[in-house]
Amino acid sequence: MNGTIAERLERWRQRQFTHLAGFSPVTLSGRLLRINGMLLQCCLPQARIGELCRVQAGSNAWILAEVIACDQQDATLSALASLEGISAGAAVERLGAVHQVRVGNDLLGQVLDGFGRPLAGGDGGAFPGGLVRRPMQLYAKPPCPLRGRASVALCQQGYGPSTGC
Repeated sequence: MNGTIAERLERWRQRQFTHLAGFSPVTLSGRLLRINGMLLQCCLPQARIGELCRVQAGSNAWILAEVIACDQQDATLSALASLEGISAGAAVERLGAVHQVRVGNDLLGQVLDGFGRPLAGGDGGAFPGGLVRRPMQLYAKPPCPLRGRASVALCQQGYGPSTGC
């Protein structure tokens, strides 16, 4: 025998990790059946309300969509981007995640469009992409207002030059 039991066990564990590194999990996917405005009707088994999906918009392009209605086999998705390049028969993949937005100090003072992109342009926005500092679910319970910090700033009231009265 080569080495102790602990050494052999460690070599076996390393082989298993190497083997699992190339593992690709099964993805549940479907096909786009119809396009009706911004709504996409597709055959997508086991879809869940609020789940994000990606829809193929060309050879290497994908757009995000959210499941807004479903039954056992079919689902209706609401597109979260331009539908340019989308056609019936396009591939649809479930992402297994719900819609989240990225929150942080870099969003303070920004005006965002309906897709979470800053109107002023530039990088960033509210939708996660890459490294997400602090993702928040869109449909989460609201935070308890009593758990936040109390405001200690004084509020000026009354008549005077600062109030314009």
